[in-house]
Amino acid sequence: MTHWPVGRVHLNVANLRQSLHFYQQVIGLAVLDEQNSTVMLGTPGTATHLLTLTELRHGQQSQGGTGLYHFALLLPSRRELGRVLRHFAINRTPLQGLSDHLVSEAIYLADPEGNGIEIYGDRPRTEWPLRGSSVEMNTLPMDVESVLAEVEGDDQPFEQLPAETIMGHIHLHVAHLPQAQRFYGDLLGFEVMQQLAGSALFMSRAGYHHHLGLNTWRSGLPSPITAETLGLCEYVLDLSAEKPGVIARLEEAGIELETREDGVFLRDPAGNGVLLA
Repeated sequence: MTHWPVGRVHLNVANLRQSLHFYQQVIGLAVLDEQNSTVMLGTPGTATHLLTLTELRHGQQSQGGTGLYHFALLLPSRRELGRVLRHFAINRTPLQGLSDHLVSEAIYLADPEGNGIEIYGDRPRTEWPLRGSSVEMNTLPMDVESVLAEVEGDDQPFEQLPAETIMGHIHLHVAHLPQAQRFYGDLLGFEVMQQLAGSALFMSRAGYHHHLGLNTWRSGLPSPITAETLGLCEYVLDLSAEKPGVIARLEEAGIELETREDGVFLRDPAGNGVLLA
């Protein structure tokens, strides 16, 4: 697809230096800019802004069932996925999972404050299994040997993520799936690609397997997420030429909107911050 709707993710962290070290040395992001207690990170060379970290030394952990499940960095090739996986293996980086989703292969881990991260590579779109108009996904063990074989004979050490890396998707904890589906579908224009037994929903634009993951896997009521909550502060959706129509639907639905210099900020029904850039 020519236009990618998911943009940078903004996290509130309790220890900026610790998080910054992790995202630079372990994940391979580069500092693009730093202002007071906020650091912008992205890919080298292109200055693509992927992640913002803001330090809240007295921030509060979310106590409820909503917030970030993970943000997902999409690599340009399987070879680059192999380079990242080898880097993690050499440095004995703790991982949470290595999965084959049929449409993609993914590495899962968490940052020092527990924010979930997925680093993945897509299979060619022509190989994605379909069920009617929907993309079929699954969670199977990754063929680790096959992924690592992509970089066999390549002795170049891993230093940073490739410049073509983008924010592939974001996956959120929500309180109620039907409510989330109405918000992201009817109001923001995303289409359902797959549902999992009433507990998870995957939505996208232009037939991608998913730009948004939504689940109710975490127990608890919706969290009172505020600007002082640690974890996900907001993430960017760039709806481009459709933005005026989206804004009109949001206003008609009575959604509270805050106009800022960098876009229009709002919260989804679970309290997760969304910036329409």
